[in-house]
Amino acid sequence: MSKLTGERFRSIVVFLSFLLCIPIFLFDITMPQGAPDPVLYIVPIMIVSFYGIKRSHVLLMGLLTVALSIAGFYLARSGIGAYSASDLAFTILALITSTILGSYIVGQTVKLGRLNGELKRNNENLERTRLELEDLNRRLEENVRALNRSNEDLTNFAHLASHDLKSPLNTVSAFLQLLQHKYRGKVLDQKAEEYIDHAVRGSQHMARLIDDLLRYSSVDQGRDEGGLWT
Repeated sequence: MSKLTGERFRSIVVFLSFLLCIPIFLFDITMPQGAPDPVLYIVPIMIVSFYGIKRSHVLLMGLLTVALSIAGFYLARSGIGAYSASDLAFTILALITSTILGSYIVGQTVKLGRLNGELKRNNENLERTRLELEDLNRRLEENVRALNRSNEDLTNFAHLASHDLKSPLNTVSAFLQLLQHKYRGKVLDQKAEEYIDHAVRGSQHMARLIDDLLRYSSVDQGRDEGGLWT
């Protein structure tokens, strides 16, 4: 909205600068000695130079002011004979120089505006990228926190499960070993003793697996100074 308003304002200023040529022309032809009067056309040329959107505006203003200044020499009250060729040459040279300078100013202004527009778009893209990165970092932090909570819950579960599993397992293993020592070679035959041996080794192996699972689940608890898992 501000861009459209700015362009419209500049267009209005350019239009008014063209209208300004009319009173300058009337002032030029009504003055008895109007030799310096056409130099006033430099004013609308400079206005168009600083507020024009295109170089064509300045070139058109330059052609118009040169034409009006030449017409002013012929239509002035003092007549064309009151002016020397140097007056006419100086006036036209001043207007042409102002037109060239104004055209350069417009070109630089347009180029600067284009660069500013590109810089603004790049800044907007960078701002969007920054916001996207912030949102991505925020979601990543949330995922890390959720993962830490999940790992903590898993560790707590492993501790509880290992305790709950080892308690009855130790009971079974203890009673099997008691049975093995008390009745070895007395009541039980060789086959029964083999079965008891397998059951004891199996319970011991299960206990080691539970201990390994507990150590594995505690991997995120860190290491002590000696390098061992705490």
